[in-house]
Parts: sequence; structure tokens; C-alpha cells
Amino acid sequence: MHYRREDLEPAARADEQYLTIEEVAARYKVKSGTIHRWRREGNFPKARQVGPGSVRWRLSDLLEHEGQLKACFAMHGPLPMDAEDE
Repeated sequence: MHYRREDLEPAARADEQYLTIEEVAARYKVKSGTIHRWRREGNFPKARQVGPGSVRWRLSDLLEHEGQLKACFAMHGPLPMDAEDE
């Protein structure tokens, strides 16, 4: 498969961090297969194509997603991990 330059993620800002699938899985304490499933289901931030056969997640996208999850649970109940602290 050939990639056109415009199909790839533009050069990142100097302060932007990109994470691999392994780093993302470690962040959420799940296996990489879970990240792939969340991605297929549309319940996770979009991965960015950074090269042929290479995708990464922007840390800023993950942080935004986490903020939305916290806002949702704030309105509908505690996060499962917060319930253990009670």
C-alpha cells in the first residue's frame, strides 16, 4: 500500500507527545487488544497515521478523552476505581 504525504499526520508541535499502542495500553492498564477493540467500537480517541503501518495516539487527545469520561461519571456516579476508596 502506498501512502500519500497528505494522508500522514502533519509534523507534531514541539510540545506534543505521541504514544505507541503499548504505551497507551500501559496507561490504561489493559492489553493492546483492548485498545484495538475500543478503537473499533468508536469508544476511544482516533489514532494518527504517522508513517506507513505506524499509528500513534496524541497524549492531548487521550487527556481530553479522560476529561470527558470523568465528567460523565461525575454526573452519573463514581468511577469504578473511585468506589474502591470508600
